[in-house]
Amino acid sequence: MAAASHEVAHAIPRSDRIRTIKARVSAMIAQRDELAADAPSAYWADFCRFFDYVLTMSDAAFDKIRLHTYHLTSDTYLPYYLGDDVYMEQFRRRWAALTRDTPPPLRLSEPNGGIGFQIEGNLVSFDILRFQQVVNTLHHQGVFRRLRGLDQALALDLGSGYGALAHHLRSVLSDQGNPSTFVLLDIPEVLTFSASYLSLYHPWESIYLYDEDDFEEVVSTQRLRSFRFVLLPAYRLDSLSHLRFDLVTNVHSLQEMRQAQVERYLRFIAGTLSGTFYSWNQDRSPKNTELGGSHGPVISELLRSMFDAREVTPPAGAPRERLKSWLMEAGRRTARSAGLLPPAPSVVLDREFVCRPGR
Repeated sequence: MAAASHEVAHAIPRSDRIRTIKARVSAMIAQRDELAADAPSAYWADFCRFFDYVLTMSDAAFDKIRLHTYHLTSDTYLPYYLGDDVYMEQFRRRWAALTRDTPPPLRLSEPNGGIGFQIEGNLVSFDILRFQQVVNTLHHQGVFRRLRGLDQALALDLGSGYGALAHHLRSVLSDQGNPSTFVLLDIPEVLTFSASYLSLYHPWESIYLYDEDDFEEVVSTQRLRSFRFVLLPAYRLDSLSHLRFDLVTNVHSLQEMRQAQVERYLRFIAGTLSGTFYSWNQDRSPKNTELGGSHGPVISELLRSMFDAREVTPPAGAPRERLKSWLMEAGRRTARSAGLLPPAPSVVLDREFVCRPGR
């Protein structure tokens, strides 16, 4: 970590970078607690307690950070080692259906050291299936085509998890000639994973990890765009309100927040979006009791009230589970509008929306 620039730099040994990541994340947690700002929902506070050991791992152990990211996505290496031929063939069919109309340059693969099954030269995990769906939708909706016309895209991944989606999206945009900058926003505990993952797989890229000493100077100037990845704690959201984002993504994160947090983030996106906002969420996670119901409208309703929001319908050949989920919800919406079902919204998996500024 360069003392003058406060970035995770390629010239510094990885062990030093890991120690810096630990120190920065610990400082963020302390600052958040001191400010009493934007604490995780009760739902996520439990998860944080389950993976707090990560900050105490040896520096060398961070080279295997992917083996610990199951805390965030439930994707563990065990199914790929223990699955039999029948299980692998089912997995292969899911991948084939998902990539049937996907151009080869847009087909994703876990980087070296990742987990998954080897399928036609790609290392494919459950997480790759999820990220491939995002890439497919952005491709079919013309989002990548619009971004190619920009000199340098500025993107925001809200609820960025361990950083893999930003990793893949930036690789796609770079291959298409757009040297984008990705801002990753999450709670400090989760930034431990994304800072470690991205510094492992992008050792030659400039990565900024939040530091109170120079944060205001970085975000208020063009210096922000000199970094490929900018990792920030969620409680500094308001400091980004002067920026305009060409792409905003949120995958399975809004559904886990408190009602007030969801509404705050969506208002922020509505005020800073100049391009496309992609949301793939449940209306409310079944275990999250602080969103929807008596607390207020669920995610799909909020999206439609704040944006020109278009729900993505499954294309021909989509995995059967996703098609069934979409058809069932379409039937529920029709029944509710006809007064045949109570107005309380049902919990729905995998609702994709592509949103533009508007409303």
